[in-house]
Amino acid sequence: MEREKDAGLKLAQNTAYEQILVKRSLVSDKRSDKFLSMTGMTFQEKTFRNMVDFYRPELLKVLESDDQYLEIMHLPKSVIRTLKNNGIIIYARKNLEIAPRVLGYLN
Repeated sequence: MEREKDAGLKLAQNTAYEQILVKRSLVSDKRSDKFLSMTGMTFQEKTFRNMVDFYRPELLKVLESDDQYLEIMHLPKSVIRTLKNNGIIIYARKNLEIAPRVLGYLN
């Protein structure tokens, strides 16, 4: 049946896959809601705060320098990648800069 490209089989497979995704999202939503009710913040906000606190010395060093881009480029590539993935460093005018919301959190 699969070789003949049975439309009914394909539809049944897609429906089953969608049901699995819905169940997973419901479990994830329950966890997120429970975390939000306990801490008053989302997972993303907590991760962001943890990253800013962990990399605080490097971020302060970048902020104190005259040229943020050059100072960011002196950081290890793994640190730059982590900061970019967490939205702490952004591209602005084709240069890497510290995100504005980080500036508010550091002050």
